[in-house]
Amino acid sequence: MLACLFMFSCDGKQEQRPNILIFFSDELSPEYLGAYGGNIPTPNLDRLASGGIRFENAYVAASMCTPSRFALMTGKFPGRCIHPDFMKAYPADEP
Repeated sequence: MLACLFMFSCDGKQEQRPNILIFFSDELSPEYLGAYGGNIPTPNLDRLASGGIRFENAYVAASMCTPSRFALMTGKFPGRCIHPDFMKAYPADEP
């Protein structure tokens, strides 16, 4: 999983809150994107990246993509997920 984070201001004013875009993609290596030095044309993402801040380094709460997405989207550790479907598939009282 690759998460691209771009932060930019629509009108160039620094005093406003930035616009934040997070793109999640599965099985996409950074080498595929032009903004990260790749050789596959990605002009729209490259334009967003050139006008903002690129996400270059990160640590994840889990080595698998779904728990990592959960952590990023909720701000919680993956083990804190209490969604009913998750709890049915992985009961808390079982290893």
